[in-house]
Amino acid sequence: MAITKSAKKAIRNSARKRVFNLRRMADTKNAVKEIKKLTLDKKKNELPSIQRSHHKILIDEIAEHDWVVGCESIALVVAILMGKEVFSCIPPNGKECVLPHQEIKHFRNLVEL
Repeated sequence: MAITKSAKKAIRNSARKRVFNLRRMADTKNAVKEIKKLTLDKKKNELPSIQRSHHKILIDEIAEHDWVVGCESIALVVAILMGKEVFSCIPPNGKECVLPHQEIKHFRNLVEL
């Protein structure tokens, strides 16, 4: 049990943050399930292959692919300049993307929960 006023305030704040974090995790989990469900509806050979970067130069990596997915990174801006299709993967109820580029498609707008 908290004794001081600041300890009581810290307990209230951590409880409020916990509720927010649980809601955000549930929304992210549901969004991932929805994306998996959408991809399972398609035939396996029609799905794009997803690859991870293995210490390559950023420009070479972007040039090899048609899409670039990220949160808020310089890779998204470089991909826009190279004419690639760019997606921001910030989950629903996450913070807004601060990049000012209109070309960025947001997963939160593509998948309805």
